[in-house]
Amino acid sequence: MSSLRPVTLAAGAALLLAAVVGAERAPAHGGVGIDDDPCVRRAGLYLIHFAAYQPQVSPTEEYCDQIPKAEHAIFVFDLVDRELRDEPAAVAIHRAAEGGATGEALHTIPAQRYPTGVVNTEFRFDAPGEYVAVVTLAEPERVIRFPLRVEMWSRSWIPLAGLALLVGIPFGYFAVSRLRRAVEEGV
Repeated sequence: MSSLRPVTLAAGAALLLAAVVGAERAPAHGGVGIDDDPCVRRAGLYLIHFAAYQPQVSPTEEYCDQIPKAEHAIFVFDLVDRELRDEPAAVAIHRAAEGGATGEALHTIPAQRYPTGVVNTEFRFDAPGEYVAVVTLAEPERVIRFPLRVEMWSRSWIPLAGLALLVGIPFGYFAVSRLRRAVEEGV
């Protein structure tokens, strides 16, 4: 019975780790309404949905605020409500400044109308860090910000790292103690 204990402990830790990782990813898009979608921002009464894609990293994955690599990215802004499609909209990608403020503009698209409601652009990140995608609607002027963390650890991983340490250290100590005892006994 005692020889099964490390395996059971490891299996339990792995299951817990999978549950935490799975729970963190699930709310991104699957099964949530548009009001609860973290990729949606309000423009007054109206909604704008943002998605970033990196086909060279994952051909089907849609990113919202965590971009995995400082490489080429495709950005799609969906002007959800029809009323926004008649308004001129400008789009810009900025490097984030101190405190998350909008810093240097790295890529801009001048204001124009988007009758289909979809704004597409491509951009290549030059380095990991914090960026901001900004949509500016002209009438009346409204600025909608989409903060981006590029090739950076997600803040949501901090509790997971703590959990891994809490489980891993005692398990490692137990495994090393058991191995040392087995060596001393000549098994």
